[in-house]
Amino acid sequence: MKKTEENFIHYFGKKLPFVRISELPPEESKPFLAWLLGKGCPWPDGEEADNCAYVHDYRRWVQIGRPKDLAEEIAWGSAIREKHKRTMIHHPDTPPIAVADVVAGQKAKIIRNDGKYKRILTIGDIHGCSYHLQDLLTAIKPTKDDIIVTMGDYIDRGYYSKNVIDALLGLHQDPEINIISLRGNHDALMLMCLLEIRECKSIYGMPPGKIKCADSETVDMWWTVGPREPAPLWFGNQALATLSSYCDLGSEQMERLKQVDGWVRWPKDYQEPLRDLLAEIIPPEHADFLKNTCVDAYETSDFIFVHGGFCPDLPLADQPLFALHWMRFDESWKPHISGKKIICGHTPQPDLQIRDIGHALCVDTGAYMARGFLTCIDVLSGQKWQIDDLGQLK
Repeated sequence: MKKTEENFIHYFGKKLPFVRISELPPEESKPFLAWLLGKGCPWPDGEEADNCAYVHDYRRWVQIGRPKDLAEEIAWGSAIREKHKRTMIHHPDTPPIAVADVVAGQKAKIIRNDGKYKRILTIGDIHGCSYHLQDLLTAIKPTKDDIIVTMGDYIDRGYYSKNVIDALLGLHQDPEINIISLRGNHDALMLMCLLEIRECKSIYGMPPGKIKCADSETVDMWWTVGPREPAPLWFGNQALATLSSYCDLGSEQMERLKQVDGWVRWPKDYQEPLRDLLAEIIPPEHADFLKNTCVDAYETSDFIFVHGGFCPDLPLADQPLFALHWMRFDESWKPHISGKKIICGHTPQPDLQIRDIGHALCVDTGAYMARGFLTCIDVLSGQKWQIDDLGQLK
């Protein structure tokens, strides 16, 4: 482990939460790569061993026994990929989505508000870090003269997703608090599982390139998401951490969850057991929060808030939902045609600090990572607050 951690990639003179696979010991790099591909991890892209992976994925692979049988790992990965290929076939019994159209997928839910607030308090991706959220709210002391914008991805990775949603519901129900909650890609995957959506493309439509979004990276990302069933993709992105927060340790429900987790990852029928478990453990108000309270974009007179990204040449009303949820922040982004500044999350920044390129700002600073922060920034004044793992305010 220590040898591997010395091989972190460096940008801006600081350590990153990524590891370069080609710098792992030879006996580890290929099995680890096979494991990543098998579980549907978006890193690395393709099968080039010089790509990067999240360090927490490497650590988990070590914790589960550092598999030594490469053939077995490759067979597992191949079986999962074959399962995903089968899900690309149209299911005639897919439940209809009332607001969907065949090409563009579901329309984004957008809120526009030109109200005058003293502060627009933008909170980055929370990812199950409820203690960070509570400490951050204590620090920023929101009032009825402010508006809070939470940037989505409330679940997964961290261990207290249920507590996060409970806290957000409390804020939405407080008459003294103004708050907008965006829906992130992780939140969307959970919602699709709750709604028993068969394929992600039922929500996201065809590849963004077919609807005038020419960004090749986003189109490539669509092919890792659109044709697939939501559950394997969600469980490959640490749904187990989220659902565990709804179960008592050692309970019968927890045992069933572990069983479902295995079934989802292997090509085995899991739909009915997963549906029954979700119906038991997810409170209706949490499902309603993800479906009806959360929105996909928030627009003011000067800013556009989205979880993921945007197509610069399309008006906000015409943005593909997939781009709003999944597109990665990039310093090469062009300004949006509206001239408004884009505020986003979704992409943990290499130095775990806010990245501001003038016409766009990313506020995801890796709350769930060992050296990360949950960050809030008032986009009007530029004042920021950051909470680390020890609850320390920076």
